[in-house]
Amino acid sequence: MNTPEPTEYRIEHFRDRLAGGELAELGLLVELRGASVLIRGSVPSAAYRDRVLDLARTELAGLAVHADVVVAGHAQPDRAEDLP
Repeated sequence: MNTPEPTEYRIEHFRDRLAGGELAELGLLVELRGASVLIRGSVPSAAYRDRVLDLARTELAGLAVHADVVVAGHAQPDRAEDLP
């Protein structure tokens, strides 16, 4: 008989994959909210966000996953900052 892993274990496995895999992501918060999983935080690029969400779809398949993952702007300023 194949018993499914508890949701908390699946979330922890996802966190481990984020931290230890090629993404090496430690800055995202992944938490269980009722029957859903919430992923939130910021990442350096849209492609990076897509990779995180692809991994979430794989690791957390069958669970409702909500993402509030924003791309942090790292572009150089286009003008000098005026200081008083």
